[in-house]
Amino acid sequence: MSGQFLSCLKEAPQRLVAQAVNLSNWIYQFRTRITKVLVFFAIYSLYSWVINNPVWLYVVNHFGYVEGNLIMMATAFPHNFFLLYVYNKYQKDLLEAKAIDKAKSRLANWVGKYSKFSHGLSSLAEKDVFVFLFFSIAEDSFITTIMLRKGSFEPFEKRDYQIFLASTAFSCLYWAGRNLVLLIALKYLFNF
Repeated sequence: MSGQFLSCLKEAPQRLVAQAVNLSNWIYQFRTRITKVLVFFAIYSLYSWVINNPVWLYVVNHFGYVEGNLIMMATAFPHNFFLLYVYNKYQKDLLEAKAIDKAKSRLANWVGKYSKFSHGLSSLAEKDVFVFLFFSIAEDSFITTIMLRKGSFEPFEKRDYQIFLASTAFSCLYWAGRNLVLLIALKYLFNF
């Protein structure tokens, strides 16, 4: 048994180097796609952060909690729908939603093979509900709809409109609650 253990220890660095080489080859092969996604996501994230934080907080602080949130919620739907329309018209999968969908399936398979809690985790990774909740909170209805359309540029179906409307409502309620807590904290800390 100690002979097997020693041979396994000798092979471990070679395996690690081989995996690192495979990863670097993969990154080199897909560098333009990775760069495209990172640049798009960085620009969109900055834009989204400005809308969801300083602008939303300013409007709520200026118009009051109820009226300010209603204004921001009313602008969220046409704003995100316009972004979705342009993204669909452009017909470039700038977020690599197809690749993410494949990765989600691979993750579920991997978790199923190597985890004691395989059934629960792999089914969670496969579920669109998890994707819906995650992207509705972390991003907005624009990103959520793209991810759940799985890179499709086909005309919108009833399901796509339902996802978009539900995500818009869920996102807006989340941001309203989050920004209420943030405004209370800012007013308490800075007395404004």
